[in-house]
Amino acid sequence: MSSNLNPNLAKIQLGRFLKEYRLRAGLKPGDAEVVKIAKASKLKAIEAGRVQSFRYADILAFGSIYDVTRDELDNLTELQEASEKPGWYHQFDVLEAFTTFLTMESVASKLLIVEIEFITGLFQIPEYTNALREFNLENKGGADKGVKSERQELVLDGEQPPEIVYITSEAALKRQVGGRKVMKAQLEHLVTMSERPGIDILVLPFSLGPHHAMFGPFTIMYFDGGEFPTTVYLESIDGSRYEEGERFIKLYESVSDKTRKQAIPIKDYAHG
Repeated sequence: MSSNLNPNLAKIQLGRFLKEYRLRAGLKPGDAEVVKIAKASKLKAIEAGRVQSFRYADILAFGSIYDVTRDELDNLTELQEASEKPGWYHQFDVLEAFTTFLTMESVASKLLIVEIEFITGLFQIPEYTNALREFNLENKGGADKGVKSERQELVLDGEQPPEIVYITSEAALKRQVGGRKVMKAQLEHLVTMSERPGIDILVLPFSLGPHHAMFGPFTIMYFDGGEFPTTVYLESIDGSRYEEGERFIKLYESVSDKTRKQAIPIKDYAHG
């Protein structure tokens, strides 16, 4: 049932259905009847499922101009109701923009993570997270240590954990976040996690010199069933964005492939 969905997942599905029905109706974002309900910028956010909330009146209005069937409208209203319910992350101090990423990450079938300055959140030990928080460096919306713990359990210990390829760097492993004892434990944790089926953790060593991932972190999320498209998540100091276009996917897959060929397994790095 749609009503049992994670609220952000419901928003994403709702947005995709609305876009599908708009295209089916032959309407464009600039058409008068569409603009009357939502201007182009708002419509883009709605169809991407990246709005704080969906108004029931808007759902009915879109349904009317898109000429949806009764069953389709019932499904849209179910999704709208589900999108208003609190998700697991609402008990923590999480930025609204980051909740979409948490939702998509939790239902992905594969994650390809390239993050070379920090240890990525999924694999941080609590002491590492605490050290970042104390230094006020963890600005990604998941700073609450409870979020990290819940997120790790949901993604890594769920019934169908995703395949994960994570590329980090020697710089991230040598940077003394929390001190030597913490970093030793963090490295040991990464080695242990890499022994799990479906998890591949790689390191870009200093000796490599320049590498293909120097421009910034990104995550490529893949999904089974065709319900969601392959998506690239990009983050920077002033926010984040999602890209689904074929050109972007190919670009970042190319970067990740080249970077992966340059990296070495975490176990080889730790025991080298």
